[in-house]
Amino acid sequence: PAAAAKEPPAPDGRTVIKAMNDRYIGKFYMTLTYKQNVSIIGTNGRETKQVWNQYLTLPGRQRIDYVPLASRSGVLYADGKLYSFTNGKVANSQPGWHPLLVLTGDVYTQMPDTTAMQLDSLGFDLSIARKDKWEGREMWVVGAAAGDSTHSQFWVDTDSLLVRRILQRETRAGRMTVNETRYLNFKPVAGYPVAHSMRAYRDGRLY
Repeated sequence: PAAAAKEPPAPDGRTVIKAMNDRYIGKFYMTLTYKQNVSIIGTNGRETKQVWNQYLTLPGRQRIDYVPLASRSGVLYADGKLYSFTNGKVANSQPGWHPLLVLTGDVYTQMPDTTAMQLDSLGFDLSIARKDKWEGREMWVVGAAAGDSTHSQFWVDTDSLLVRRILQRETRAGRMTVNETRYLNFKPVAGYPVAHSMRAYRDGRLY
């Protein structure tokens, strides 16, 4: 009998990044301004409501002003650095790319090699890629093997090529934690796809 045809292997992460870029380069928003209603959930289950004014200029720039604006507090991501502001003054700055900004905006608006360099520096293993399913949809998963929920990875809808999940492993106070962000409820804004809700988890707990 003839041998059964084998499914082609999943591409590596760089191939996925290039496909994402090919789909949207020149067809993605370059600036976006919106008001984000935030609920921060404490370990006791209590919710604290906040409002953040968000301003994006792609690739690579994001500003968040905390409301009320009179506090003159927020954060700025620019040129591969993070700045935090309190009372209008820089309270802290540190180098590093913002993985959420890279994977939800920059990847669609800059050269794929630049995105690959940034993700590599953030600890995403681009040599690992596979297909999986999430919420009934087929995904490319880059950065972790099947069953691995602790290494940094991102999940890309194979149809829309939009990022739906980002998991990043980091060390906090001497212990390893995994932060996960999920992007939900995509709707067109001026013809561009924008997630209208997101959820953040730390070590599996919604926060």
